[in-house]
Amino acid sequence: MRTRSIGALAGTGLLAVVVAVAMAALPLAGCAGEPPGAASPAAAPVSTTTQTATTQTAALGCGDTPGATSAGTPPSTNTPAAPAAKLPEISTDAFLKAQGLTGKIAFLEFGMVGCAMSEAGLLKMSRMHRENEIPHVSYVRVDSSKDPAAAEKYFAEKKPGFPVVSDADRRAANAFDATVIPTFVLVDKWGHVRYRGLFPEADQLGDWVAKIEREPADPGPKAALFGQTAVDIQKLLAETKLPNLAGETKPLKDYIGLRGLLVVFVDTTCPYAAQAVSELPQIAFTMGQLGVPSVLVNIGDAKEDVVRSYEMRKVLLPVVYDTTTVTQKNWQVTSVPTVFLFDSSGKVAYRGKAVWADLASATEGLFKLPAGTIKFAARGTEYG
Repeated sequence: MRTRSIGALAGTGLLAVVVAVAMAALPLAGCAGEPPGAASPAAAPVSTTTQTATTQTAALGCGDTPGATSAGTPPSTNTPAAPAAKLPEISTDAFLKAQGLTGKIAFLEFGMVGCAMSEAGLLKMSRMHRENEIPHVSYVRVDSSKDPAAAEKYFAEKKPGFPVVSDADRRAANAFDATVIPTFVLVDKWGHVRYRGLFPEADQLGDWVAKIEREPADPGPKAALFGQTAVDIQKLLAETKLPNLAGETKPLKDYIGLRGLLVVFVDTTCPYAAQAVSELPQIAFTMGQLGVPSVLVNIGDAKEDVVRSYEMRKVLLPVVYDTTTVTQKNWQVTSVPTVFLFDSSGKVAYRGKAVWADLASATEGLFKLPAGTIKFAARGTEYG
């Protein structure tokens, strides 16, 4: 396996790193579709390591922005250096052009090595690409991993068969509004985003691609996104019935307290979810004083993993779980941790990342408290 830089986007320092994997008689999709070993006109010399631009900000990790830090961020042996200067933003058109995707239908995964949901998406994409399940689609993984060497080793083992682009500073992710990990994006042949969210069903994705192929003219940048559905949150609160660690099952609405409810969606594998779980008891204590109980909803893990994980952590608040992806899909949870704050009637007052200052501001707004009234010692994380 070789990684090959195909040159920097002019003036941005963003380097595309293509994982060139020889797959029996199957050319690489995307990046002009050149076969393994063929150099594009802008190609830099072949390297055995993942290359980064000399002006590029050091890898900051999942969901971060250059220069931002979060208290309690999982430790790394590769400590990021402070950026010399803020890098310019990039456009979706510039990104697509650099990857040879102009005029093509592309399916992008914005993921990160170490995230279980990202890996599941990568494996699905690899199979679909290998079997040519949906013709005329170019697949690309846009990866925000911290450690280039570890990422290169990972993709050498996984052999996706399509390009992998390094986006450690997440400027490409920001351009496509892929603010959570993983996010899957379908781009039409005119360069417009037509879907953004969880990995869609293969049949559904195939139908969308077929519709795009039949479109006779550019629908414009305001074309409706595929797969958009209104979520009836109050109905979901009543219909989402999950067991707790003792095996007792009741709907989420039954956890609503005098003044509302805090729900945090997590899993047992994501390090950023683990950080949120470790900080949640102190957050839950403050929210409880305001009449807002808290509940953890663990999604997508086997029962034995859930039970073992929370027995070890000794989390002193309700934990419910779903071993399937039904709850994740119903609630349109595209990454963990994801936080919801509801008022006493079940209306959403906050949905977002586990950034506790943001939750504090939303809570102050809900209860009409002066700004700065609620202060959490923990800072939370923008990762996820």
